[in-house]
Amino acid sequence: MTLSGRVLVLSCLALVLASCGGGGKSGVPKGAPGELSTFAKEWPAPNQDLGNHRVATSKIDAGNVNKLGVAWTVPIQGGGTFGNYASTPIVANGVVYTQDLTSNVKAIDLKTGQVKWSKDYNSVDEGPNGVAIGYNKIYGATSDFAFALNKDTGAEVWRSQRLTRNANEGIDMAPGVFDGTVYISTVPGNAKKFYKGNGVGVLWALDAEPGKPKWKFSTVPQNL
Repeated sequence: MTLSGRVLVLSCLALVLASCGGGGKSGVPKGAPGELSTFAKEWPAPNQDLGNHRVATSKIDAGNVNKLGVAWTVPIQGGGTFGNYASTPIVANGVVYTQDLTSNVKAIDLKTGQVKWSKDYNSVDEGPNGVAIGYNKIYGATSDFAFALNKDTGAEVWRSQRLTRNANEGIDMAPGVFDGTVYISTVPGNAKKFYKGNGVGVLWALDAEPGKPKWKFSTVPQNL
């Protein structure tokens, strides 16, 4: 089965996830959502921590690597330009939160692989996308808008206004969350077209609670 297939199987290796820890070298900065401290030994940010250290402790070595096995699988339905899946899951309090390339979000029990909830947007995204956690919410985006979900139920708490200016722009990133603010940027393209003119990157700062814009600025001149 390849990434370009209609179904991607998300596999969990028991020994890897059972032994993964973390703890960024610089710790959790003041202003970060509490989840990043509480679940620091799991994987509460796309790159493990806000310093993007990607540090995972593991007991895997040459002597036991041949004992790795599949603990569970979850089928990922959908299909984007480059397959079905391109994000890095986050893990907090024993739950895996992940997003596919049709912008759909799942919460999966880390031990059993049971899907606790799903929130479908069915909006094709270029990727790599993904989600972030903070303030008891899961934050993510489609190619056009950002959203916040209840981390326990998947119910949508808020949906932002359209963040893209036209059909030549998109969003293909996991949000950043810090100090009550959700940071997300558009890019000059989407799953249908890229660099076709009149498309720029606009960085948005959204209030983490109601999702209303705080400020924005263009990362390049809009007449570029």
